[in-house]
This record gives sequence, C-alpha cells and structure tokens, in this order.
Amino acid sequence: MTNNATVTVQRSTPDGIIDITVAFALRGGQWFFTHILDEDGNELVLSETEELLARSLVAAGVDETGR
Repeated sequence: MTNNATVTVQRSTPDGIIDITVAFALRGGQWFFTHILDEDGNELVLSETEELLARSLVAAGVDETGR
C-alpha cells in the first residue's frame, strides 16, 4: 500500500459533467485530502456527497495515479 492515492469523482453542472481529481495522503492510518482540482486545475470544495464518495473509493483501495 502506498501513502498516496488519487481518485476521480464527477459533478453535474449546468454545462455538463466535470471530473474532479481528489488526491489523498495516508497519515496515521487515515486518508487526508491534499488536492481537489477540476479539469482545468482549479481548486474546488467537495460537496458532502462528493467527499463521501471520494473517501469511500480511496478506503476501498482505488488509486488512479497509474502506479
């Protein structure tokens, strides 16, 4: 298991669906957000549902960093 992971969640917007990249770091047995970015590299704040989805994915072992 690595100490870093990245997952993608999607958000519906008036202009369509966007991907949100959520990067995590594992510290003391817990996953913490390090970066939350939209498709253009802008920082975002996740909704409660998006946060739950991202945390569930990383806890399940999903890691899209390509390692």
